[in-house]
Amino acid sequence: RVHGDSSLEYEFASMAEARSIATLSEELYNNDIKMGYDADEGLSIQLSFVVPPISRIAYLVKRKAFRLRNSLLNSLYPFGLIAAVTVSVLMSIYVLLYREQCSSIWCVGWLVSLAQYFVSWLPFIALLPAELQLLYAGVISGFLFALLIATLERYLLRLLLHWHGWMTARRGKMPLSLKIWGFLVKILSSGHPLLYSFQGCIPRLSVPSIKATVTKYLDSVEALLPPDEFERIKDLADAFTRNEGPKLQRYLIAKSWWVTNYVSDWWLRFVYLRGRSSLMINSNYYVTDSMVTLKTNRPTARAARMIFEFLEFKRLLDHELIEPLKIGGSVPLCMDQYRLMFSTTRIPGREEDTLSTAEQSKHIVVLCAGNYYALPCFDPKSGRLLSPGELEDQLDHIKADAESKPEKGPAAKVAAFTAWNRTRWAEARAMLLSNQRNKKTLHMIETALFVLVLDAHAPVALSEQGHLNIHGSGADRWFDKSMTLVVYSNARIGMNVEHSWADALVIAHLWEHTLLTSESKQLCYDSNGHNIRAPNETRSALTISKMLPWDISPGSRVDAALETAWADARALIEDLDLEIWHHNAYGKEMIKEYGLSPDSFVQMALQLAYFKDSGGKHVLTYEAASARLFRDGRTETIRSASREAVAFVKSMTDKRMSKADRRAALKTACEKHVQLTTEAMTGAGIDRHLFTLYVVSLGVKTESEFLKQALAMPWTLSTSQQPIQQTERWNPSKNAADAARMSPGGGFGPVAENGYGVSYLVAGDGGGIYFHVSSKFSSSETSSKRFIENLRQSFEDLRLLFLD
Repeated sequence: RVHGDSSLEYEFASMAEARSIATLSEELYNNDIKMGYDADEGLSIQLSFVVPPISRIAYLVKRKAFRLRNSLLNSLYPFGLIAAVTVSVLMSIYVLLYREQCSSIWCVGWLVSLAQYFVSWLPFIALLPAELQLLYAGVISGFLFALLIATLERYLLRLLLHWHGWMTARRGKMPLSLKIWGFLVKILSSGHPLLYSFQGCIPRLSVPSIKATVTKYLDSVEALLPPDEFERIKDLADAFTRNEGPKLQRYLIAKSWWVTNYVSDWWLRFVYLRGRSSLMINSNYYVTDSMVTLKTNRPTARAARMIFEFLEFKRLLDHELIEPLKIGGSVPLCMDQYRLMFSTTRIPGREEDTLSTAEQSKHIVVLCAGNYYALPCFDPKSGRLLSPGELEDQLDHIKADAESKPEKGPAAKVAAFTAWNRTRWAEARAMLLSNQRNKKTLHMIETALFVLVLDAHAPVALSEQGHLNIHGSGADRWFDKSMTLVVYSNARIGMNVEHSWADALVIAHLWEHTLLTSESKQLCYDSNGHNIRAPNETRSALTISKMLPWDISPGSRVDAALETAWADARALIEDLDLEIWHHNAYGKEMIKEYGLSPDSFVQMALQLAYFKDSGGKHVLTYEAASARLFRDGRTETIRSASREAVAFVKSMTDKRMSKADRRAALKTACEKHVQLTTEAMTGAGIDRHLFTLYVVSLGVKTESEFLKQALAMPWTLSTSQQPIQQTERWNPSKNAADAARMSPGGGFGPVAENGYGVSYLVAGDGGGIYFHVSSKFSSSETSSKRFIENLRQSFEDLRLLFLD
């Protein structure tokens, strides 16, 4: 358990002192078993169970069948089901034709004998004729042989994926060894994999050496610290590598042997779930709508279409029919984060939150005019997903009902609790749960597939959309939910996403699949803006939604807590300085013509902009890199403010430097950034290793001044690049029609009190670059508008470097 910021204790639950059974007056509940003891009546045990309806049984059987099928297909990948069946048939023929035992291993007689041994354990097998027993043994041995081949193929693919030299190979200069490697990976990762087919092939994250991590750390901070401070840190690093470092490393290596990822569980727990600050702005992030001209101005029509597309995506997830993502069409990424996309809620705790997922959820919760409604999205009889037209009818009913009686009391602000300090929200939630009506409403919200907000605002400007998406009013977004979809009165949409369950790449995939391809490419709406219906589909005059009431009396303890929570939320909102800017003077096409990486180029522009903005300072800079090349990987840090980046920025202010010198410095800085990106993506980063070493030091109660100092430096400039193409469903870099549907992406709040949060999306085909810049009004050192102006000038300065 973490106490404050400095100590970690492992607690073991102690057994409570047993009381005499003769005086036991409490009743113990264990699922459906009820036990009680009375001194006069003795011990009583009641067993009760509920038989679900036939439709429910059918659903559960169907779900189990799908999971069994997927488990079978995943276990046979990449060998394949058809190949396995073929082998089983051939083995059966072999067994029937050659019954005599063969001493040679190439006769596969040993496998048949092994299969016969296992088959002999099956019930009633002796009752079968000898021919059928042999046939049975042939099928089983063939299947076992196929499993053996598939397992060997997966291990071979895992060995190949351990090598990451392909990331540093230059285009057009591919050595023969790389061609052979690429050919083998392409063959072993081909076919028709399911969503989780590669999970057994993706390598585990290895623990870097202490020496390598410390050396890279010192290199990353040398240009950012005064010489005397750097020498002090260097001495601490030397002492760490000689003294406590090796001991902590041994613990970490031991952990890496028995978990799939030595970072991810601690990252989730200590970085996210133990965080006590508000999720709003501080942790959650937002996503903005597509830039395409809307085909409807009806918010309920757009909302219904997005509900339908989201749940179609969920159906593909449940059936594992979404093809796993690959880099370059060959190298697979870990897809484990997709499991918690729907029906997941972050439940507040007094010291640590938990993630709760309701796998069997069939409803969403709609928030409109301060009222909450539970909306079933599936037909209760057939189990089919309601059509967009049917969902639109239901949303029309909800909107009309909510607007006819808008909630003005405390219940309208109850979502402000989710924007509060996590410990105080946990305490307020306990008060809510003490009331049965509030308990039922809270249960429906927390088990919902996601939350939909029908917002009365009509934002047009990107910055206005960003503000509303990230915080709303502070009381009309359920920040605990994995996803909150927001639909505005002008039919524009956005999303607020809880960060702990997955990283932004996962939501970008959902957004791309549902919004940027499915909705944009289909004829969804008629001339009146309604969803197009099937020929035999009629409008529904009846509502199937249910209003979710709250019982919060004005002046009560809950009401007082709610007022405080909302006041705290409003204070956070008023302090947020958020601006969205579209740099359209040039984009990645021109940057590539310069022979530079677009991401590295943008990072150097950010370094130059901060230098201008701060009056000549260089600060520690965070850029997120995906670690999904490894099993259960999340992110690693790219330390963009490298020694080379600082040298480039200085060259831009040194009048003695020529254009050629500055171009050379820029190229060197970009090449260093590409190297740091590659290291971060391939398990050779710095920060996750330092973080886990620090957690171990707290757990074993070993003080480490070096680790404290290393993790104490603030990320004054926190940045993140957003992806624009997760799948082959579209190609905005080469297709103008696809580029026109581009979303500006999303953003997040500032990480440091006196710093900036910068999210950016490098669009394709002349789309420029979108920037989401956040800071705090309370800081005298920052201004998002000023930073954007400095960033604009920095891009112009870089462009001028390449003009003759």
